[in-house]
Amino acid sequence: MAKTKPIGALARDIYEVKNIVGNPQYLYDAANYVQRAAKLLAPADSGDLRQNIQVTVTKDVGAIVAHIGTRLEYALYVELGTGPRGAADHSGISPDISPTYSTSSWWIHESQVPAGTAEKYHWTTITTKQGKFYKCDGQPARPYLYPALKDNEQTIGELLAEGWGQAIRKTV
Repeated sequence: MAKTKPIGALARDIYEVKNIVGNPQYLYDAANYVQRAAKLLAPADSGDLRQNIQVTVTKDVGAIVAHIGTRLEYALYVELGTGPRGAADHSGISPDISPTYSTSSWWIHESQVPAGTAEKYHWTTITTKQGKFYKCDGQPARPYLYPALKDNEQTIGELLAEGWGQAIRKTV
């Protein structure tokens, strides 16, 4: 036979469920899952991009929000691509984003790039009285954040449902 509770006790239990469900730990678990996936998908040159993909969870009025990303200046260029090459190949980025790409190449002075970069990317080089200049056509998109989220939607939902289910079962 089902156990009955007085209305006051039931109301208290509902309040406790709200507080437990509002506990961001379950969101952290799901966000950390996405973070791990993003680190695996992120291209690795020096490893800085992968190492700097972070999770933060913020509580706002009526919402708890997870942010997965990095503050590295170049991270957006990797995700979305740049220049003519990014415009030509940006598959895999979020369909909610419509970047505007430069349609022409640009020249970079040797003082603005680390030694060896031009050779690594096979940039065209010209030498002038002002020094060497490298022609850059940009880079194709190499998305890692959006696919980490999109490709794992089902698992994320399962993690959240499991955590919330546990919280409700503990309280009721």
